[in-house]
Amino acid sequence: MRLLVRLLATLVGLGAAVAGVLLVVEVSRSWLRPGGAPLIVPWRAWLEHGSRLGWADREVLAGSLLTIASGLLLCTAASAARRRVLPLADLRPEVSVTTSGRSVARLVDRRLRAEEDVVDVAVRADRRRVRVRVVGADGMPDELRTRLLGLTRRLVADLPLREQPRISLDMRRGRTIR
Repeated sequence: MRLLVRLLATLVGLGAAVAGVLLVVEVSRSWLRPGGAPLIVPWRAWLEHGSRLGWADREVLAGSLLTIASGLLLCTAASAARRRVLPLADLRPEVSVTTSGRSVARLVDRRLRAEEDVVDVAVRADRRRVRVRVVGADGMPDELRTRLLGLTRRLVADLPLREQPRISLDMRRGRTIR
């Protein structure tokens, strides 16, 4: 979602820049030749057409609805693109500390990859859950899942998270995750 917001911000910025350049060109042209025709944008024709429109015309209604819809789209995209953080326990009342789900996932990933019989690991972490997918070697022991789940629980419990997330571990044999 953050990619969408960056893309929308870039497009809106480019649109504003192009509109600004066109405005400067047309204003300069009208200063240099006050009675001459517009250079690029037919703004005089638009001005005449706009002066004939009333508030109840369909074009005005369509423009209003389009503006409202695009504003709602931008607001929705911006509010959904907030950075998702995991709050850590406050050391002091005036200090607030957070970490990212990516940091927690990286910590769990590195620790589990160091274990015997683990071929591949994929971890996703957020405020509510830590999801771990592990691929074990072909001849892995049956208690490997229990051992890795306990290790992950201890590792996450040792973090000073304000709320402890649920941990789920999915175990597979033999092939890599992708």
